[in-house]
Amino acid sequence: MRRPWEGRVSPSRFFLGNISVAVVYFIIALVLLIATGANNPNAIVPRSIAIIPFILYFPALFYIGCLIIRRCHDLGWSGWFSLIAAIPFVGWIFIIVLLFRSGNPDANKYGPPPGGRTFLAEVFNY
Repeated sequence: MRRPWEGRVSPSRFFLGNISVAVVYFIIALVLLIATGANNPNAIVPRSIAIIPFILYFPALFYIGCLIIRRCHDLGWSGWFSLIAAIPFVGWIFIIVLLFRSGNPDANKYGPPPGGRTFLAEVFNY
């Protein structure tokens, strides 16, 4: 089984993977906010359950980090370049570069060019 950070991912799948994580995370947080009743003492669920989005933040961060590493691999860069994304302001420029720069059309040391796999196989790396 491949490690989740190995291989390459295309710009479109990089974008869709990040958007899908953001949408799922937002929906979970919104449902929990409504269920805990932000300022309602008669809430459906106890407020202590509101910690779930904070717990889910770390797997989401790991997944997005793996996508950034795989996108760097598609450009022929080392995965260590993904740490640039953590730098304030510069990280946003780096992510924009990852979104719009086309990858190497040929195989590189990180594998063959992305393609030929379904979206779900590419995003969830199976």
